[in-house]
Amino acid sequence: MNWRQRTRISNALKVAFSKMLHTKKFINSIKRIAALLNAVRDLTNEFPCLHFRISLRSDVYFLVRTADESTDKIEGNVIWLSWTEHELLVFLAKRVQSYLGIKVSENALLKKPQFEIAKSLYQISAGCRLFLYI
Repeated sequence: MNWRQRTRISNALKVAFSKMLHTKKFINSIKRIAALLNAVRDLTNEFPCLHFRISLRSDVYFLVRTADESTDKIEGNVIWLSWTEHELLVFLAKRVQSYLGIKVSENALLKKPQFEIAKSLYQISAGCRLFLYI
């Protein structure tokens, strides 16, 4: 076996080991989320006055559900949310306006076309460009 073959094998092993480490970290992260959900469930059962809100992306939720069978008990407490792109833009613009101290009605933003809503984000994007070029 020459040095090139050894180098290829060594690199292949490094890549495989790196993937294995990332997979372990990923699995541990999913297990931690499942443990969090179970802990919240147990706490709210023991102390009914406690209320929690946990937001997960749907793909993460499905990974947690398949990784830990005990999370099937939270199924009845799940609320599925979905947004259109227009609603997401309104949400973002509302957050920016709120941060800037500008009061704007969510209903008014919903009625505007997207190019008008985007104008309210120019203040932030102009500042970001200025910041990046400095």
